[in-house]
Amino acid sequence: AEIWIGVNAYSLAELQQIDEKHTWFKAFKNGQVYNFLAQANEKGANQFWERGVVHPEEILHDLIVVLHPSLSADGQEVLGISEDAGLDDKNAQRDTSDIAFHEGFYYISRLQP
Repeated sequence: AEIWIGVNAYSLAELQQIDEKHTWFKAFKNGQVYNFLAQANEKGANQFWERGVVHPEEILHDLIVVLHPSLSADGQEVLGISEDAGLDDKNAQRDTSDIAFHEGFYYISRLQP
């Protein structure tokens, strides 16, 4: 596959150390390997599993950025999601203070060498 999403490693070196056969994949050779650990903390909690289940639009956003990068030059606002999206009360806003939007993603991180 050209893209590999969902590995349990933080770097390509770590993935290679887990099993040398990982280097055989085209995605590994091209550096197109991603994990869901961008919002994981030192205790193992992961916003992908906790917040992502109630905000699937954020997960969809990340997948679109990875799978169809041409849809967003800077990796932001792919779906046109606003801070108040999905709320019935027009005066309410989504609380995004507990999630960091970094490198164009909410939950996914590209593995570094």
